[in-house]
Amino acid sequence: MGMNLFSPSIMFGDPTGQLPLSFDYDFGYLACNPATFMELYPPTSGLSPFRLVLQGSAFAAGGLWVPSDQRYKKSIETIASPLETILKLKPSTYEYDNDKFPKKNFVKGKSYGFIAQDLQKTIPELVIADTAGMLAVNYDGIIPFLAGAIQEQEAKIQSLLNPAQSKSIVKSSEDHNLLEQLNRLETSNQKQDSVIAQYQVEITDLKQFIQQQSLLLQAQTKELQTLKNCVQQSLNCVIEETPIPNSSNGTEKPELGVNVPNPFSTFTEIPYYLPQYVKEARIIIKSTLGVTYKSYDNLPLGHQYLKVSLENLSAGTYIYSLEINGKEFQSKRMILTNLK
Repeated sequence: MGMNLFSPSIMFGDPTGQLPLSFDYDFGYLACNPATFMELYPPTSGLSPFRLVLQGSAFAAGGLWVPSDQRYKKSIETIASPLETILKLKPSTYEYDNDKFPKKNFVKGKSYGFIAQDLQKTIPELVIADTAGMLAVNYDGIIPFLAGAIQEQEAKIQSLLNPAQSKSIVKSSEDHNLLEQLNRLETSNQKQDSVIAQYQVEITDLKQFIQQQSLLLQAQTKELQTLKNCVQQSLNCVIEETPIPNSSNGTEKPELGVNVPNPFSTFTEIPYYLPQYVKEARIIIKSTLGVTYKSYDNLPLGHQYLKVSLENLSAGTYIYSLEINGKEFQSKRMILTNLK
């Protein structure tokens, strides 16, 4: 062993210098040659969840001792169902991948143990991850489960060897099985009741849906009949026509065409013609009672098409009128339907 007074490191090694060890205070780890690399981390370094990391095998002639005095411990409880826990474990054989991880100095050949990911599902407290996310297993922590499983198994064997106790166990087992059957039957009945209740709700919803569809069908049938009765009289139906004053040409006069399509559900187009002498013209949409809903002012002259939308109004018959120079010239009917 040697100490360099001018460096924050302590060197350990054999006289030949073939196996040097050093402790670096600046970086907080103890290291030796690459063949047996070892790291020692201070508890507050945050560099590793382990205080000591050894890349390779270790030998302790006197064994490894772990503090276990009761005075060190609290919240002491007996392990519950250790046999059940042991039966869930998956013992495996494997070989370490030294080609992929040469610096780890893994033991060569077949090894026996557990896969950390499998053990983590059953006893997660015995698995820990390093800073790189690689998992390690505390094999010593499995020993208490093994001891408890053996004790639990032995208690079952002894109970079977005692006839009186064996009868009690059989009776208890029969009662337990009967109770389980009753519980399963009750659970099954509850599920059936739940399914029946769900079916009843669905049947009620279906009845309501059928009633709604029936009412809708009746309304649509009535609407279709109404449309059928008035389509013929609505097409090309001129309600009134008023002479236009101040026309420069007696043979040329405005025209108001039949909207297309008619009946319609969303949009329709009204054809019209306005001669050049027309100063002001507009088309007004009214109800059959004379209530004005829309007015399209400042219509361009000539042969034109006015696109009209009544999608926010109720289905029915509406009047559209052409007003020229402040006077109503001609009116016709259009039919709005809810049929899409």
